[in-house]
Amino acid sequence: MHTFRPGLIAAVLVAFALVVVGVRSSRTSAPEPRPPTSLAPTPQALPPVSDVAPDAAAIPPRPAPDHIQRVLPHVTTEVDDWRTYTPERITVQLAPDLPATYRVVTVERDARRTVLSAVLEQEPESGAFLVTAANSPDRWTATAVFAGVEYQITVDRAEAKVVEAPESDFLCENPDVLIADDLEPDSVSVSAPVSAADGSTVVDVLFLYNPQALADRDNDAAMIDLDCARYIASGNMVLANSQVSAFRWRYLGSAPTPSYSFGENLGDNDLIPMRTSGILGDFVRQQQSSRQADQVVLLAGGVKRGGVGVAWITGPLHHSAVSYPYPTSSSGVRATSVLSYYTVVHELAHNFGCRHDRDDPVRPGVDGDGRYQYGHTITRDVGGTPRPYATVMAVNGVRIPYFSNPDVMVFDMPIGVPVDQPRAAHNARFIAEQAASVAASSTADSPPVITVQPADATVTVGGNLTLSVEASGNALVYRWARGETVIEDAFSSTLVLSGVTKAEAGVYRANVSNARGSATSRAATVTVTDAPTPPPPTSSPPSAGGSGGGGGGGAAGPLILCALAMVVAMRTGMRLR
Repeated sequence: MHTFRPGLIAAVLVAFALVVVGVRSSRTSAPEPRPPTSLAPTPQALPPVSDVAPDAAAIPPRPAPDHIQRVLPHVTTEVDDWRTYTPERITVQLAPDLPATYRVVTVERDARRTVLSAVLEQEPESGAFLVTAANSPDRWTATAVFAGVEYQITVDRAEAKVVEAPESDFLCENPDVLIADDLEPDSVSVSAPVSAADGSTVVDVLFLYNPQALADRDNDAAMIDLDCARYIASGNMVLANSQVSAFRWRYLGSAPTPSYSFGENLGDNDLIPMRTSGILGDFVRQQQSSRQADQVVLLAGGVKRGGVGVAWITGPLHHSAVSYPYPTSSSGVRATSVLSYYTVVHELAHNFGCRHDRDDPVRPGVDGDGRYQYGHTITRDVGGTPRPYATVMAVNGVRIPYFSNPDVMVFDMPIGVPVDQPRAAHNARFIAEQAASVAASSTADSPPVITVQPADATVTVGGNLTLSVEASGNALVYRWARGETVIEDAFSSTLVLSGVTKAEAGVYRANVSNARGSATSRAATVTVTDAPTPPPPTSSPPSAGGSGGGGGGGAAGPLILCALAMVVAMRTGMRLR
């Protein structure tokens, strides 16, 4: 006979409940970390990837602060170290009525930072994306990109901010002298480029910033590092959108420059000191060489006009400069955001040789010119009003995160023109084709040394001028100048000018450079002479019986009489036959 003991049953139920709770806690307290897609092994210095502490069963997780949950509503528990925050999905409350959920596609972790890239889950084919970066336990940053809209998010222990980047603040100031119509086939000596683990080419990018840029960013070098990491991650998302798989950009880091001031705008005068001898140029060259950078971007603080960029179109130094951050917007009101990814990626692509769209009002393309490195604009009807949408290299229209590519459809329209068409526009193909040359530019073994100097030359007006230079070294790029004027499109070791005019006489020099240094040739004097005067036409002999006038008369000379006699005799002979 069994005795019913309510107290014992209650104790058993309590014990079972504790076991169940313990099992549930053990299932949620320490999930297995998802292996990140990384270019480098996860360093030992970083803690394991987890949103909660390993001993969560003993110590209940702390709820996330309200300011974080307002921006990241899915983060319900406090994140101890944002560098370990690598969820499979991220929801960001960009505005009260605009939540956006993203699916993470890549995670890159190294000893300094963690960078995530994600696509919009609601519309994965839209091209919209999110990139995040964290380089400390206490701060997380992100950039969310849609067609025509960019948001920049910062979360730390004290506050969370979402700021919309002003789309109107963009201006490419590339002057004509810096733009090459095309890349000459022999303008770059290609060495073996660096490759990623998946076999694709890697183009390494180094960022430099002047003291004013640091001051404008509240003297926060760590924030500059996060900005730059997101610029490069955004560029790689644009490549992915554009179906470019031949290469990817890799962020090498950022460093301060010696004191250097810029004017109210950016132009060629601000790029030239980066690649010539001087305080700034020597520093840039040393940094590029020591870090083996393929491209260098200078963040120019102190520029009055926000969103301005300028870039060299060719050369192993591959330099560009962008205003950073926005001291003032175009309306003169101080802006709250920093430089847009769009400006940086635009100027990086210029280094590859990409150009604006053919309808660029400053430097339009010529239809049927055989080139295809142009941006492209499509027009979409929005509420009965045609609205232009511009790819990254196009200058007018709503920004969309794509390079021109006729094989990619946006709004059911191709965002490029096939290369065999008169208005060809295929930035994606062109940038992929140039990737190996750009990636090899940091592999120069030694600075160039000129071995054969250009010789003096004399040419007549309308003739052809040919000057040549030879140099030792690899990854070489050539530029020619007449006096102090750089000759556009002259990127080969041989300079050829057709139809020479008197104005092209003067002193010519060649500059040969690579990532290790540069060398300038002797001055070759070119003399342009007038074309020789043709001899006057021979006049007809005067008539034998004519009476002269104006000094042309007189009796016929004996030679003429003899000649006439011979002619008469010949004719008589012909008649006799």
